[in-house]
Amino acid sequence: MHPLSEPELLALLDRGSTLHPIDRTLLLYGRLVESGDDQAADLPIGQVNVGLIRFYRRAIAHAITAHSSCTCGETMVTEIALDPILERAPAEPGVREGAADGIRFRLPTHRDLAGVAPLPNPDQRVTALLERCCFSQDDPGRAGLLQGIEAAMEQLDPLADIEVAITCGACSAVSTLCLDIGALIWDRLAGTGRALIGEVHRLAGAYGWSESEILALGSERRAAYLEWIVA
Repeated sequence: MHPLSEPELLALLDRGSTLHPIDRTLLLYGRLVESGDDQAADLPIGQVNVGLIRFYRRAIAHAITAHSSCTCGETMVTEIALDPILERAPAEPGVREGAADGIRFRLPTHRDLAGVAPLPNPDQRVTALLERCCFSQDDPGRAGLLQGIEAAMEQLDPLADIEVAITCGACSAVSTLCLDIGALIWDRLAGTGRALIGEVHRLAGAYGWSESEILALGSERRAAYLEWIVA
């Protein structure tokens, strides 16, 4: 994990604010897990997810609070422990290729996700993603063949899609929640950044200090000055 100073956090948020969510996830991985988001673009999707989950577990919490809506209209709030998810990570994370029904393939990457993102519907994106990752083009468009390739990919990279079953407390319906760990980390960092900017705004208005001067004070000193402003 690479800790962020407060100025670095604000700079990261500035850089990522206009990025596509895929590029934002790679930016977070490159800054928080392993240096170099360009390299992360060519890693298996699950490997990036595992790195970000481990960061979340160390730096934020051991569980994720997820909010979703049931078809009955109930709003569900679920605590999702991260350790059981990490237990699903492959024992050999370096494996990037496999085969199914005589067709060799490589595991999809975020670069592949970006390549199929412009397609108009999810089914087209899935088909294009699978075909993009096949080394042998022996009629990969057949539905049954693609299903076999998809199943083999999921076995090699089980955390490429992180799905958690949740039960509605009102109607007992079971639904599947897909966790986007990059988006969750971004939302937490963005919340921290907004609070930090709020402190800078209040102190700058009260004392006329610059942002760099205020951030240099540190969190405890800023809190003390903020208490005086309220008093």
